[in-house]
Amino acid sequence: MAASDNADMKKIQKGYYGGGAHSNEWSTSYNFDLKTGKRIYLNHVAQTSQQKYNLNISFH
Repeated sequence: MAASDNADMKKIQKGYYGGGAHSNEWSTSYNFDLKTGKRIYLNHVAQTSQQKYNLNISFH
C-alpha cells in the first residue's frame, strides 16, 4: 500500500498517577486503511529493502 489519503492513524494516550512527582504516560498508535477498515502495519507500507532500512525495521 502506498502512502496516500486512504489511511488514517488513531492514537491512544494512557496514563496513571501512582504517587510521587510524576505520572506515568504512554501511547500506542494504530494505522488503518480507510477503504477496508483493516489495520495497516509498517511492512505493508515499506516494501523495498531501502524503505525498510530507512524505517529502521528488522524483518526476520
